[in-house]
Amino acid sequence: MDMQQKSNPGKGYYVVQLSASGLTAPYVGITGTQIQVKINAEIQVTDVDISVSEREQSSTPRSERVPANGMLPNVLKLDHHQKLALTFKVSQKGNAAAIAVHQAFVRLEHGTSGEEIIYMAELDPSTKLYKMDLDVLSSGKNFGFVSGEYKMELIVGDAVVENSLVWPIARLNLQFSEQGEPARRFRDELRAKPEIRHVFRVPEARPSKAVSSAFTVLVAVPLLVLLVLWMKLGANLGGFSFSPATLGFHIGLGAIIGLLYCYWTHLDMFTTLRYLTIVGIVTFVAANRMLRQKAAQRTKSAKSD
Repeated sequence: MDMQQKSNPGKGYYVVQLSASGLTAPYVGITGTQIQVKINAEIQVTDVDISVSEREQSSTPRSERVPANGMLPNVLKLDHHQKLALTFKVSQKGNAAAIAVHQAFVRLEHGTSGEEIIYMAELDPSTKLYKMDLDVLSSGKNFGFVSGEYKMELIVGDAVVENSLVWPIARLNLQFSEQGEPARRFRDELRAKPEIRHVFRVPEARPSKAVSSAFTVLVAVPLLVLLVLWMKLGANLGGFSFSPATLGFHIGLGAIIGLLYCYWTHLDMFTTLRYLTIVGIVTFVAANRMLRQKAAQRTKSAKSD
C-alpha cells in the first residue's frame, strides 16, 4: 500500500497497527500487531533572505533574496561595524507548511586557504523560519581574523529526507578589525610527516692503548710489591687452615676481585650485581665460619697454656 498516496502523511517514523482475522479454518487472525515504518519525503528550501545591517542599528537593513537553486550575483561586503542575518524556510514538496529538520548548517569557506567555519541555523518557533546571525566584530576570533572572500553554503539534511542538499548561496567579503594569517588547512595535518631520524650521542673519546697499559701497570704495582716482600721476608703460612670455610672464604674473595675485573672489561652493572650477590653471600657465610673456627682455636690454646 502506498501510504503517501492514500493518507499523505508527513515525513518521520510511524507505528502501524495491524489486525487481521481468518474467515475459514485453519487460519487464525491477529490483533494489535505493531510495525514501525519510516516515511521519507523530499524537501525544498525557499524564502532564503540575507540581510546586512549596522551593529548600532542606525540604518535600515538591506535585504536580498537568493534566487531558487542559485546564488547572489554580487559579493556582499561586510566589515567589523556590520552584522549579517540569514533566514530560510524548509518545507516538504507539495506542502507549503514549514517543517523541522535534524541538520541545518551554514558553512563559510575561505577562498584562498580553504579554512572553513560552520554555524548552526536555529528554528524560530514564532515564524517557523531557520535563522543564523553573524556579527563580524564578535566572530573575528572564530575566523582567526583572516579577512577576505568566503563562500557561503547552506547544508540541510535529515534521516528521513531523500534529497539532502548543499547549496552555495552567496559570497562574502569579510573585513575584520584585526588581521590574521591563513592557517594551514586541516587536511594538511593528515599528510605524512618528515621521517624522524634518531641521532645518538657520539661516544666519548677513550685514551690511547699506551695510556691504558700504563694505568694497568700502576694499579698492579702494589700487588707486585706485596708479592716481592713476601718472597723476600718469607710468608708465614703456618696458621693457614685448609678447612672448607677457609678455602671458601679465599676462593670467594678471589672471585669478587675477578668479578670486578670482568665488570671493568665487558660486564654491565646489573649483571655484575647479580653475580656479586651470589658470590658475596657465599663469601660472607664462609668468612663467618672461618672466624668462629679461629676464635675456637685461640680459646682452646689459651686453656691448654
